[in-house]
Amino acid sequence: MYPSVQVLLRVIVIGMSLFIGAYAYGEPPNSYLEQVRQCLEELDREKMDENWFYTMTTVTKDEILVTHSNPLRDKNKRVKLISVNDKTPSADRRKAFKKEEANRLERESEKGGQLRYSEMVDLDTLKFKTLNENNKTVQLSFSPRLKDMEDERDKFIGSLTFNTVTGLIETLAIENTEKVSPAFSVSIHRYKMTLDFVSRNNSLLIGQLKSTVKGKVGFLKTIDVDVDIIFSDYRKKPNVQEYASE
Repeated sequence: MYPSVQVLLRVIVIGMSLFIGAYAYGEPPNSYLEQVRQCLEELDREKMDENWFYTMTTVTKDEILVTHSNPLRDKNKRVKLISVNDKTPSADRRKAFKKEEANRLERESEKGGQLRYSEMVDLDTLKFKTLNENNKTVQLSFSPRLKDMEDERDKFIGSLTFNTVTGLIETLAIENTEKVSPAFSVSIHRYKMTLDFVSRNNSLLIGQLKSTVKGKVGFLKTIDVDVDIIFSDYRKKPNVQEYASE
């Protein structure tokens, strides 16, 4: 028995929709590319430490640190330790934190600053993954660029969620697909970093950062890091110096 004309037409329509869908999801339209590019460049321009007051809650397996950043202070004094495990930090803990912060700033200076978002996401490799049912968000994949691991970038995959209504990036994630070795005798078998973004006063800012790193150094030392950082209490820096003593 031969299939009816209606059945044949249905098969053809389904086949065409699958073909068109595969083509569309293979390469994002230029409008999305340009919007994603603009979001990344906006994130690069928005220097949080220089332009915003904000609170940062860092949660690890061992402790919960709450810090506050004041853009009106000198660079080496902007970040203040507020609490450790919901308690006022001791003088020794504050001293240790200041040293850690100084070391962080020194490392950033030596490396020429942090990697820019527009450098982290290789737009030439951006491709569609999924489109949600209400067409409000699109999942895209990309090949990430990571400092000190350019030679192994093919072992990482990046993804981002783009809101087609607001025209903003909602999340950005990078994880490894194979074991990597960022330094001699260091082996990382699990790496994942996820960034969630929020819009404040018409600016795109980090809302949350989650990072997982698991591996080994040599044969004995184990790397097992899980960090969850929440950014809150954003307030734009005023044009006057009335909050300098805050």
